[in-house]
Amino acid sequence: MTDVPTRNRSARLRPFDVAILTIGMGIAVTISWVIFFRRVDSYSLDLDSMIRPGRLLVYATQFLLVGGFAYALARGRLRRLAAPTLAAGVTSGWLMQGVVLTVIGAPLVANELDPEIAWYCWLVATAGPLQPAVAFVGGWFGLRS
Repeated sequence: MTDVPTRNRSARLRPFDVAILTIGMGIAVTISWVIFFRRVDSYSLDLDSMIRPGRLLVYATQFLLVGGFAYALARGRLRRLAAPTLAAGVTSGWLMQGVVLTVIGAPLVANELDPEIAWYCWLVATAGPLQPAVAFVGGWFGLRS
């Protein structure tokens, strides 16, 4: 009888992994908004603003980048994680983007970006909870392959 190698899905999520997810997902947000910034005419969270063509280009680009990033991480560094742990990791990375924008956004990005506005900008930039959902799906496909 031969031993069949199995994946140990009990691996723990390390703070460094959350930092990598935060940075990678944040870079995807930055790239998508920089590329299509001139096509976005509203920064509102209402449904009419979110489905305008300019905003859809931003979100489509962001979701492709985030999904691909999470897929690559799940195939490599995060391959030993269980799906619930991966979900916790991408959610933590998403929340940390808001923390980073709040803490260092005002002095580095713009003087008018105070903490109350920073959280709103973070929600608009990441399409709310859609970004971690897409990251989880990309990572889940990476875990399964």
